[in-house]
Amino acid sequence: MAKESESEIIAKFAAAMIGGLILTLFDGTRGGGIFIFLGAAIALAIRLAWKSAEGRALEARQEKALASAERLIASTVNDHIDTLADRRHTLVRQDRYGVVDAKDWNREVQHFFDKVVLPKLSAQETKAVAKANVSDVMKRLLDDRVAEHGAKRDISRNVPEGITPLDFEVLCASAFKKQGWAAWTTQGSGDQGADVIAQYKQLKVVVQCKLYAGKVGNKAVQEVHAAKTFYGADMALVVCKVGYTISAQQLAQSSRVTILTYDELSDFAETLRKSLQAQAAEQSA
Repeated sequence: MAKESESEIIAKFAAAMIGGLILTLFDGTRGGGIFIFLGAAIALAIRLAWKSAEGRALEARQEKALASAERLIASTVNDHIDTLADRRHTLVRQDRYGVVDAKDWNREVQHFFDKVVLPKLSAQETKAVAKANVSDVMKRLLDDRVAEHGAKRDISRNVPEGITPLDFEVLCASAFKKQGWAAWTTQGSGDQGADVIAQYKQLKVVVQCKLYAGKVGNKAVQEVHAAKTFYGADMALVVCKVGYTISAQQLAQSSRVTILTYDELSDFAETLRKSLQAQAAEQSA
């Protein structure tokens, strides 16, 4: 037999009280019984009113905490919106059949929530978000907003309109130079698959630069992989304006070629330089 809830017990008790009150009103022999029933009815009404007020107060506190948490989450997402859009663009993949693979992006969202958002939330805000369902909140405030931002944003916003492929090669070389690298173009002829060569200390990188309006395919990956051997480089890199086909991504992964959009190039050069500096510091310590 199912256990009755407190509200069901109170409702049955109220029905019994009302029934008893009606009988008392029609039975004058019970004397002061009506006053007993009236007192009990008043007590019951107070109890019900108190429970209702308590429930409303708790619900109001939870709504307030959730609203506060959502404002903080939205603000935090906005602070990192471009980085998140870049990561989503990189991590959400679509295979040749149109099937979307978002596993890596979902892990990124979880990492962002655990390491960036969660430390900013109070205990009450955290409970409110958990009750509202973390996944639903993060989809609405992060995933949907980042997807919309990425769709509206020009993925090649840093590439000037009307430039030539040679101009694009100069831009890529400049991105390395601004991060402390030595970098130069191969001037287009006899380049053996490398448009730019960049070097920091002993690390040499060969770069192929593709100013395509659409996605870059396998050929660029194959050519820069061959250029790595020809120039005795340590790393091969393709930089483009928009993105890469699924097959190019797979080939790059298997051949250990790094593929980036131009928007990611400066951060890549900076991160790699700092990593090399840290390694050098450890070796000299």
